[in-house]
Amino acid sequence: MFHIENSVPKNLLLKEHIEYYYFFKSDNNDFKLGFTHYPHYRTTLNVYLNAEINITQTGRAITFNPDRRIRSIFTNNRDSAKKATVKGNINCIGIVFKPLGFNHFIKDSFYKVIPNPVLFFDNYWLDLNEEMPAVFEAASISEKVRLLDTYFLKYLNSFENDTFKDIVDRVMRSKGAVKVNDLEAQFGISRRTLLRLFRKHLDCSVSYFKQIVKFRSVLDESQQKVEKKILTELAYTNNYYDQSDFINHFKSMAGDIPKQVVTKLITVGTKDMHWKFNK
Repeated sequence: MFHIENSVPKNLLLKEHIEYYYFFKSDNNDFKLGFTHYPHYRTTLNVYLNAEINITQTGRAITFNPDRRIRSIFTNNRDSAKKATVKGNINCIGIVFKPLGFNHFIKDSFYKVIPNPVLFFDNYWLDLNEEMPAVFEAASISEKVRLLDTYFLKYLNSFENDTFKDIVDRVMRSKGAVKVNDLEAQFGISRRTLLRLFRKHLDCSVSYFKQIVKFRSVLDESQQKVEKKILTELAYTNNYYDQSDFINHFKSMAGDIPKQVVTKLITVGTKDMHWKFNK
């Protein structure tokens, strides 16, 4: 078995940029889990205790290794679905950033700091490996959150681009349906400048970011507990032209047709972490 607990930052400034923390722990050395996770507009820093991590183009494998102590990886999972396997007594802390959240904790452009979709991230903040053991050892979730808040407040910067923040917020509120032409007109900004801003701060095009937001809206709605929506309703409420448009877009994001994904997703924890467990 494994356990996931979620919590949000207590500090109000951090709440603006960090969506939530999660704490993953497996029970014993015989534990084994395989799952697929899907493109997201958020980014995640995972800090592992006693783990060997192997990163490939298709995913990652995490295996218990008592000699490794602290290892960290950053995931900018916007390009495709990825597989993950977890083996052994794994202990992980996840920091989930809002779309522009990570930009508030780095000194350079996002695309320069994060050149790959998944990469080791042990050396950017030089004290990360020194500070995280105390978080793992903390006896309660509230104490873990307090220590994480204290750590990230040290690196909080004044990333300033209010117009771009408003543009990203407009895309989010529209579930990715807003047209690029409308963004240009509403914010008085050229398509070239839009592309430059998205590349610099999110490492993707505005069109592709819209597609990810739209895709995640489908995933989130498909997992609503009160009444899971049928596929035709998901296509309609998320502004697809027709069923064919829905299927083609979904396959480009998830690598499979909607039925093979949304009906098999499991929401882990209390936030929007939707995984498809592999057999």
